[in-house]
Amino acid sequence: MTRIIRRPNKRDLFVVGTAAALTFAPQAMAAEGTGAGASVETLRKENARLHNQLAEMQKKLDRMKGERKSRKNPIAVKELDSGYANGGGGKTSASMTCGANMNMNGASKPQDASGKASAEMTCGANMQFKMPEGSQFLYNPVFGGTDNMYHTHPEGMWMFNTKLMHMEMDGLQAGTTPIAASQVGPAVFPGSPFPNVKYPYMMIPTKMSMDMAMSMVMYGVTDRLTVMAMMNYKATNMNMFMDMGNQPSNSDMDMDNPSSSTLHNVLNYTSPMATAGVGDTEVDAMYKLYDDRKLGKLVGTLGLSLPTGSTMQTITMMGYTFRAPYDMQLGSGTVDLKPALTYNWISDDVRWNLGATVSGIIHTNTSNGWAFGDSAKLSAWVQHDFKDDFKDFTQLFPVVAWYRMTFTDTGRIRGQDPQISCLNTNCFGSIYSESPMPDADPHNYGGQIINAFVGAYYRYNSFNIGLEGGVPLYQNLNGLQMKNSWQLTGAVQTMF
Repeated sequence: MTRIIRRPNKRDLFVVGTAAALTFAPQAMAAEGTGAGASVETLRKENARLHNQLAEMQKKLDRMKGERKSRKNPIAVKELDSGYANGGGGKTSASMTCGANMNMNGASKPQDASGKASAEMTCGANMQFKMPEGSQFLYNPVFGGTDNMYHTHPEGMWMFNTKLMHMEMDGLQAGTTPIAASQVGPAVFPGSPFPNVKYPYMMIPTKMSMDMAMSMVMYGVTDRLTVMAMMNYKATNMNMFMDMGNQPSNSDMDMDNPSSSTLHNVLNYTSPMATAGVGDTEVDAMYKLYDDRKLGKLVGTLGLSLPTGSTMQTITMMGYTFRAPYDMQLGSGTVDLKPALTYNWISDDVRWNLGATVSGIIHTNTSNGWAFGDSAKLSAWVQHDFKDDFKDFTQLFPVVAWYRMTFTDTGRIRGQDPQISCLNTNCFGSIYSESPMPDADPHNYGGQIINAFVGAYYRYNSFNIGLEGGVPLYQNLNGLQMKNSWQLTGAVQTMF
């Protein structure tokens, strides 16, 4: 029998295909699902591993940054103020807290400040102050003694400072030449055959001291403008010999006709002369003219000295009362302008400070017919913070030390006080009423002096305590004067 084979039509193909799909689709889908699940799990594990590696790398980077900041800024007082943005680069920050736990160096506290760091001092009722970089140099309690290292404060900050200064003068000098007391003396007695014509003074100063207590307050009006007021109490003390000249050794002799064989020179030690009282008052305005992290800081100052100190102090000699010589008066007697320009540069590691000040005193008028000579001064210094040099004793050595030198040029006294001149002239009609002395001569004032100073201050909680000593390296004095010997200044300071 012949079999007829029929060609499959489209309907047959559709039925067969559908049946095959229904038969094999579940196995294919299961196999595909198993492979996809394995891929997702692999990706998840890889992503977690990469995330952990990234976190570890970030931790290492943060540690490296912290170590770098610690090396560059051991005391953690970096800048704070938008003016420092000119320096560029990453900057660290510091916080300063007043009170019992205050560390004047601050505590490092990294934070993101859009390219510049901030440092702050928290005092009182949670007041926040942006502290200038290197404040451990600028807020020096004793630097400068009777002078000042002019600087500005953050807006709203107060500073109180008290200084005690002692200055000694010992011996006489004319120009650059020391003068012995034996080279000074008058021929007071009539007819004396042994006159001293070069330095004819009967009163010969041998030693003089000056003590001064100064109280100062400063306030930051703005971040650029700071005002200051200072008062002082001054005391002077002078020892001297009285040279009565060549006179008869026998008081019973004829005083009108002495002979050279009966004359001798007598030097008698006299009681010290002293004056004391309130001195002149000074007010200053300090303005930050320029502030750049790389190039330094420039501050201009305009000061005014008000004549609150007396120029009428008196002394008693030979039974007569005289007005005290010029250098024993308590004030200048005049309104004085005191301009200054101060430059400061601080190293990147905030361990060194270099600076200089150019200042002057201009006496705008006269008092009782006289005024001190105007003066100009140049002062330069280098400061160093020793905290990083004693890493194992950081709480014991928060110390800043410095060395500075000054050059001062002062003019002679202008005019003269007729009452002080009575010391050198006969105002009372008796030869014994004259007490000529170098300090009563206005020509014996002023000159050029170079001084050298060393000092240090210690930070303890909210207080800074400092000490500075100085000696003259060079003196070129006008006329015959007491020469400077040494000076010492101590101070204590607080801020809030």
